[in-house]
Amino acid sequence: MIQVPITAEVRKETGKGVARKLRQNARIPAILYGQGLDPVPLSVDEREFNRVVFRAGGEQVIFTVKMDGNGEGEQLAVVKEVQRHPVSDRIRHIDFLAISAKEEVKVEVPVKIVGKAKGVEFQGGVLEILERTLTISCLPFDIPKEIEIDISELEVGDAIHVGSLTPPKEGIQFVDPADTTIVTVVGGAVEEVAEEGEELETVAEGAGEETADTEE
Repeated sequence: MIQVPITAEVRKETGKGVARKLRQNARIPAILYGQGLDPVPLSVDEREFNRVVFRAGGEQVIFTVKMDGNGEGEQLAVVKEVQRHPVSDRIRHIDFLAISAKEEVKVEVPVKIVGKAKGVEFQGGVLEILERTLTISCLPFDIPKEIEIDISELEVGDAIHVGSLTPPKEGIQFVDPADTTIVTVVGGAVEEVAEEGEELETVAEGAGEETADTEE
């Protein structure tokens, strides 16, 4: 987790036309809500925001949003949602969620798979990652960069569920249901059984042909 200040201008006007003009001037329409605040329409500099995200390298960022002209001063916030253009991938809108350093927040954190599963390396299985992020609840400054999951001991048919995970730090709780499957190893044994079945069928067919030839 890193903390970064960002300057935001309060928007006095809203609407598609206003948003379009902001984007033309390299500014991103945004909104700040939460913590008992009335939603505050904002705009942030596109280059500044992208620079922060690039520097963070996927790590969770807590922004100190510095608002001009509304008397609110500074507000801690995390990005709740980012809307992107489907073709250009440019950011079209940002939702900032206001937070308190003393109150827990719910955020999504990336899953990092470490190790190589036994079922893949020695049994011919295939690793399936079903969840790329996990939702956690904790104090803002305890938010981890990622949740590491060691798959080294997984054999074919094994899986790791949320309920079997140990939080990376005291005070962090997993929000997803305990039976949520994060990663599993499939195949291998199933494929071997299928191949054995095919071999038996081939032998049986051959035996049938030999019997038919003898009867003739």
